[in-house]
Amino acid sequence: MNNIRKAAANIAREWDESKVRRDSGGKFASQGGGGRGVSHMEKKDEQPASVSQKPDELDLAETKKRLTSEFESMAEPMMQIEYSIENYNRLFPDSRIKTPLGIVKMGENQFKKLSKPTEENPKGRGRENLMGAMYQTLSDPITVIRQYDPRGPELVYLKTFRNDEKSKIKSIISVVVTIDDIKISISTHPVDSKSILRDLKKAGDVVYEKPQSPAY
Repeated sequence: MNNIRKAAANIAREWDESKVRRDSGGKFASQGGGGRGVSHMEKKDEQPASVSQKPDELDLAETKKRLTSEFESMAEPMMQIEYSIENYNRLFPDSRIKTPLGIVKMGENQFKKLSKPTEENPKGRGRENLMGAMYQTLSDPITVIRQYDPRGPELVYLKTFRNDEKSKIKSIISVVVTIDDIKISISTHPVDSKSILRDLKKAGDVVYEKPQSPAY
């Protein structure tokens, strides 16, 4: 088991040493340094609410603005891992992964869902290139947002990716539900991050936000 966990850690570490160099704040080196963002856990400057906006509305607007900035500044290169059951088992030993909110179990058929659809596997989604992104999004999300599905609340883990400063940012989410007190990842797919923020109704539904690295 230790050998499997070490293998998963080695895969992640290799991709941390990617060709794209970034500064300590998460930005690409060519962009220059940047100031430290304000996280939702830090104390905000108290400002009076305008007549037309309540304090909760202002807090929500500030949260959306901050997350929009973080989706830009914290985008990372996407791990490109060969699609194989062996690599999947290395990344998710015992079909589990450690996240900022605890251990998450990988749902049944998550590996098969990434493959191309075939007669034997009609539920395939053709997302074989997202296996590394699935690992990155769950283990190191930029944010986790609580959403409310008719079937029950969900946790949406979101991370953004781009290979260089000129490429378009790609957003990936992993949806996690809780069944019998066990967190289970049921889907990983690309998404428009703007739509996630549009659905955010209150700042309190941001249950996790990745800390900003201090600027030097």
